[in-house]
Amino acid sequence: ILCTGLFEHIPQTAREKSIKDFSNILNNNGKLILVINNSYNKLLQQENDNPYRKGVQYENGYFCEITDVDLIINKLADSGFTISHYAINPSFSLIRQILKYNKLDNRVEKELIQQAVKIDTKYFSKLTYYQNDLADQIVILGRKII
Repeated sequence: ILCTGLFEHIPQTAREKSIKDFSNILNNNGKLILVINNSYNKLLQQENDNPYRKGVQYENGYFCEITDVDLIINKLADSGFTISHYAINPSFSLIRQILKYNKLDNRVEKELIQQAVKIDTKYFSKLTYYQNDLADQIVILGRKII
């Protein structure tokens, strides 16, 4: 199962139900790749990062809040998942912040982003830890073991 960018847009109860559903769908040894925003990143918590990230559902149906990483990992364990490793994106996150406040030539921006992705992929893609103050996102790679 690949789940990317969903959990920040559904309430905690729906996240917990989704994790149970993932466990019910997957066979033993089935793989889960879950991409969530990083509750350790202080920049994501700033109002100007996403003024709609308030944890309430708006009249138009939009919902957004920072996902509690520790809670998700505990719920995965409770549902029979073991985590093989984590990936994080601190380089991309820093470049994103720089570009938010500094307009550069499009070619320079594109090159900076490409280099950040290469660095993150090379150095931050097979980690045993996830607690990082810089990364915007955490990729959780797990298997169902029941």
